[in-house]
Amino acid sequence: MKASFTALLLTAFFIFTNTASAQNEKEEKIKFAPNPEMIPSDFDPNKHILLVMQLSKRNNPEKVHTAGTKDIDAAFQANYDGYKYVIVSPADLRDSSKYNDTSVYRFVLYNTASTRGRADGGYRLRTDAASGMTMRTPNAPTQVQHTVIDFYFHDRVKNEDYVGSGRPTSFIKMTLRPIILTMAQHGRKKKAASN
Repeated sequence: MKASFTALLLTAFFIFTNTASAQNEKEEKIKFAPNPEMIPSDFDPNKHILLVMQLSKRNNPEKVHTAGTKDIDAAFQANYDGYKYVIVSPADLRDSSKYNDTSVYRFVLYNTASTRGRADGGYRLRTDAASGMTMRTPNAPTQVQHTVIDFYFHDRVKNEDYVGSGRPTSFIKMTLRPIILTMAQHGRKKKAASN
């Protein structure tokens, strides 16, 4: 009796975790996939070195936001599957002859940061004297400002901007990771088609 009950519990646990895992993967694809029109059809990471614009300071676009740019670089290093990219500044694109060869440096991935308002009251933590448990008590909603970031492609040959990912968040890596994974997948498809 105990063995069959244990087997039943293990089977139920296995079915539940596999179903939940499959559902989470499906939801992640739906939630975080960038807009399919974001990636230019001519973009090929097998032959193009992607120029990635640094994150600039909000009040001075010529100055680098160091922590944000490090996050961008870390996201590319972790997810871009060995394809080449260069993080550039606005001055690099204006002044340097190094990136003039548009057969190699055709595309730039720009970032946009915008500040939006949202209702958010946050919460207070309090410890219940009787039970000793810490509980969260919601505050009344207030209007707060938060900055979100998104990314979009620019084709330097056609002088054309593409749509953004459509999934801006306050976290660079969260926004950028699915974009980079989609670009890497696009590169693998281009390579397979050329073979």
